[in-house]
Amino acid sequence: MNDLCEVRELWSQTAEPSAARLGAIRQRLLEETWSREQLGGVGVRRSQRVWAVRTAVAGGLAAAASVGVVVLPGGDGPGPAPADAAELLTRAAAAAGDGRDIDPRPGQFVYQESTALQLTTGSGGDSWFRKVRYQEWQRADGAVPIYRRTTLLGLVPLLGRKVPPRALELARIDTGGRFLPCTSQPAEPNAPYAVHRKLPTDTARLRSALAARVDAGQRAELTHDQAVWINLTGLASAPTPPKVQAALFTVARQTKGARLSGRTTDAAGRPGLAVTFDARPGEREDLIFDAKTYRFLGHRGVWTGTGNTPPRGTTTGDVAVTKTAVVDDLPAGVSTSGYSCPAASGG
Repeated sequence: MNDLCEVRELWSQTAEPSAARLGAIRQRLLEETWSREQLGGVGVRRSQRVWAVRTAVAGGLAAAASVGVVVLPGGDGPGPAPADAAELLTRAAAAAGDGRDIDPRPGQFVYQESTALQLTTGSGGDSWFRKVRYQEWQRADGAVPIYRRTTLLGLVPLLGRKVPPRALELARIDTGGRFLPCTSQPAEPNAPYAVHRKLPTDTARLRSALAARVDAGQRAELTHDQAVWINLTGLASAPTPPKVQAALFTVARQTKGARLSGRTTDAAGRPGLAVTFDARPGEREDLIFDAKTYRFLGHRGVWTGTGNTPPRGTTTGDVAVTKTAVVDDLPAGVSTSGYSCPAASGG
């Protein structure tokens, strides 16, 4: 299995809708991203309860014995505001490239935290958003499964709607911590950062690799640039070495149709600037950057199609990456006993 196949297992998208876009969009919104397809066998699809954001996301550093936290820095943001998407993405690539490789030792963990909005639907068909914090501990050598915590931060209504009375009870579903099952290929696929370090930084090769990883079911309705953008946004939000992230934003700059959509606020409430692209029929995907440092903040999907299901302007995914670090251990009280992964097979 080559490196890009392993990466596909880690951050591929759920099955995309066919030409019957409006009817299929609801089902896709209800599918949790952490499904078997996305982690090579990890997770369970909960199509009737929660649609989660597409990427490996996490939240708040808990009481774990840690080495000095290494947070990837951004640039200083000198000069006037970017005039267009190309200028913003050029600055974003420079800011990402200035970051330090977090370089964990085999027994250490790559930790990432994020804030996200999840679209949730109850049995009566009413929908609302859960605002959640995700925490993710990924051991560098993949010897133990990924450990994930989900914390409910609050409820948010859909555009023009109210949060139903039973929403709080339903919103508590799937909160708490758990080990994800080991992936189908042992060791490295359980340690995404190790896989991401092998990605090409040459933009032509990276662009080709991103486009090549599109599922057969998506190819009929997506252009080459759309295929690139869909996979680019998911990878940008995952723990990724600075040089690879810089190359991703250079690829984004080279994508025809990317445009500056102006000021916005990410899922964590931070002010930013967004570059947007019509990534699918009826849906755009935004990359969000800090308005001053041009550091990457996260990504967002927005429904732009017609009709009322969902309402135009509905967020279809919203991830704000708030911290990436190296820590020495899992949170206090969490044991890996009984949760070891198979030894690497060399495949």
